[in-house]
Amino acid sequence: MIGGPGSSAAEFHAPLRQSVLAAGGATPEIVTVTLANGATGPNALRHRKMRLFEAVRAFEQRGAAAVFLPGWIEQTLLVELRGETTLPIADFLGDFASIVAGVGDPGYTKPAGPLTVGVLAGVAEQAALAQALAGSGVTVLFPQTSLASTPSAEAWVQAARELTAAGATVIIPAPAEVAAVAALRAAGVNVFDSPTWYATRGLAMARPKPKPFKIGIVGGVGPAATVDFLDKIVKATPAKKDQEHIKVVVEQNPQIPDRTRNLIHGEIDPTIPLYATCRRLEAAGADIITIPCNTAHAYVEALQQHLTVPIVSMLKTTIDHIAATYGTTRRVGLLATTGTVRTGVYHAVAKGIFDLMVPDDAHQEKVMASIYGPLGVKAGYTEGQCLEDLLAGVKHLVDRGAEILILGCTELPVLIDESDDYRIAGKSVVMLDPTNLLARRCVTLAQQAAAKS
Repeated sequence: MIGGPGSSAAEFHAPLRQSVLAAGGATPEIVTVTLANGATGPNALRHRKMRLFEAVRAFEQRGAAAVFLPGWIEQTLLVELRGETTLPIADFLGDFASIVAGVGDPGYTKPAGPLTVGVLAGVAEQAALAQALAGSGVTVLFPQTSLASTPSAEAWVQAARELTAAGATVIIPAPAEVAAVAALRAAGVNVFDSPTWYATRGLAMARPKPKPFKIGIVGGVGPAATVDFLDKIVKATPAKKDQEHIKVVVEQNPQIPDRTRNLIHGEIDPTIPLYATCRRLEAAGADIITIPCNTAHAYVEALQQHLTVPIVSMLKTTIDHIAATYGTTRRVGLLATTGTVRTGVYHAVAKGIFDLMVPDDAHQEKVMASIYGPLGVKAGYTEGQCLEDLLAGVKHLVDRGAEILILGCTELPVLIDESDDYRIAGKSVVMLDPTNLLARRCVTLAQQAAAKS
């Protein structure tokens, strides 16, 4: 439970505890965090929002069952807050129509005719509340007399009578104000018992929110390929506005040792940096992990055994796409790093489905030069010698009968676009970009998860 400065949130413990017990639950542990005013000035509310988020996050980490926000300002921030937590947060203002209809409070008499609601709130809260209640369908009045941060019983009664004189037919205090309800009822004011209602209905309404699907990306292997992959996820997503795109968390870690140099020359093993990066993506809430590096898939089988989040294989995605779209009888060529070729990771996935052709040693050196050469993609080049070297490898495989070519290094689609009709050596071939296929697969997984939630 979270309260504001000067808040009487602790008073809310009693009705909340009674509601839990009445529902057949055990005596609950109730923890209250009080948010201090802290900063002043134009960013004061922003600072308060961030402190509120940190408090909710702390509750989330402690395994809280639900959060109650019995203060007015906190209630107006629910929409913003709920987008960043799956912890159930009890809503008071969201069911305002039930409140004014008199549901759930036998001590409140719903007036006949149109309702005019007097809301007991301080000056600092009134603007936010007016905006939050604008669509409630009732007239809302606020007291002109300033309410102190901890009003006395006399102050509550004075404010309520001022509102009644202005036309209010019912008075509604903040959910934390248990003492206010008692004082107003003793004075004969028609007041809605916000604390009891919020405690009872809030428990029933507080439901976990489905966690937004999040893609985790092991980035920096290489950096340009990561940016290319992100662009393809955005383009593959059928979104009409920013908010309809998929959440993505990227760790751009170019310090991960070179995969090919390890596999071919026995240089530094990238296993631990790859695993550490995957673990950080897990901790960041990723639902799936992707590695936009074909060669890095030589390490995926070992990595996956120590992770709880699945790594979506770019290689399997590509092989499955070829089999489903083009069948298993067409000749398929692979353009990739020597590490990918020699470890046979693509061949292992394609085994029993179709055979893979690879360049001879001379043309494999040209493919490697297009990637790692002084004028290659990893050096920042996308035209000239790097493209000529790659096209030499492409022509070599096409001359040997390849009908479908896999651009099996994430740097290569930076040089050649995916195409169903790529023209070379007087022939038309299919040019496949595994990065793009992986992006589309991730979008499909996100859509399937959203459909289930």
